[in-house]
Amino acid sequence: MPYDMISADPLVRACRLIKSPAELALMQSANNVTLEALRFVHAQVERGMDSANISALMDRATVSLGGSPSSHLVLLNEASAYPHGSLQVQAVGEGSTI
Repeated sequence: MPYDMISADPLVRACRLIKSPAELALMQSANNVTLEALRFVHAQVERGMDSANISALMDRATVSLGGSPSSHLVLLNEASAYPHGSLQVQAVGEGSTI
């Protein structure tokens, strides 16, 4: 039985573009948690830490602030020049890009 395919874009866009006050409040809460976790992590980064160390620190900070555990993409040094990083392990050093 053949089906007519139509784009769902108009429906999806309508659902994504209009937010209720409750949705906006949830998004603001998540943003607040993320920003506070980033402030905490920024103050904790030390020379020699690698992406996994910083990602784990961000995860713990996010959870301690009431957020959900997540995988965080932390790109260091040369890896920060690539959209998804690099397989080569990078460590924080003097003047590192994080």
